[in-house]
Amino acid sequence: MARESLSARLDGEAGQVPAARLDEHLLQCPACRRWSAESAELARRTRLAQGPPAPDLTDRILAFAPEPAPRPG
Repeated sequence: MARESLSARLDGEAGQVPAARLDEHLLQCPACRRWSAESAELARRTRLAQGPPAPDLTDRILAFAPEPAPRPG
């Protein structure tokens, strides 16, 4: 239950375990502390990882866009 709540915390969500109780548990449980630190590092590296190169599809996409409506006046 603690790890599910820690995972929710990493995602910015509320977990099933209240935050104060979760923090108290982390003070007493080295395994969950380690899991929390490793998970936070993995989440950080994943967010910061550069995605694969992608082709510039701007011209192909705009070719299918409708012409803008003429402005009145």
